[in-house]
Amino acid sequence: RSSGITNPSAIYVSYQDHGNVLSATSRLRNAFDKAPIFARSQTRFEAQVLKAAGATEVVVEADELPRSAVALLIGDWERSTSLPLSRQILQKEVAKASGLTLQQAEEILKWFECIDQEGTGLVDPSKLTGVIRRSNSGVLSDEEIDSMEQWINDFVKKPLDYIGFCKMYKKAPGSVQQAFTDACIF
Repeated sequence: RSSGITNPSAIYVSYQDHGNVLSATSRLRNAFDKAPIFARSQTRFEAQVLKAAGATEVVVEADELPRSAVALLIGDWERSTSLPLSRQILQKEVAKASGLTLQQAEEILKWFECIDQEGTGLVDPSKLTGVIRRSNSGVLSDEEIDSMEQWINDFVKKPLDYIGFCKMYKKAPGSVQQAFTDACIF
């Protein structure tokens, strides 16, 4: 805004350092709430954090550049999601985007990871209904399972990322929440 721009048609954020991209994306989203913001990240994990901070779309270098394929094959994705600082950033951004406490966000992220066993960063409706079928704690009848599955099918129209899963969980009926909790007890 200080440069005189009041209504940008699109914003592109492309710094090398993830912290700078995150900071700029967050500030720009606050300044221009309706403008599409496109950002770049090096990993899918960073992309999740940027989407939570307000990016409309994120280009993941690891998916777009052939030279990054080796990093994915040797497990860079797995390592990046297990770093304590990265986990804290994700937890904070997910909590903020979905209206949860940090503790609630962490619990739900654990359930998400339990369901997303392949580590893709997305869960589709069929995986969610599979979890409902696996969970038998507190389920009284086939009708109750059918009702929970119907809720999933009505509410979830496309694969969910971390944030989408947390938002879905927050709106889910108690029986669906309990089924996810029971299915993912470690």
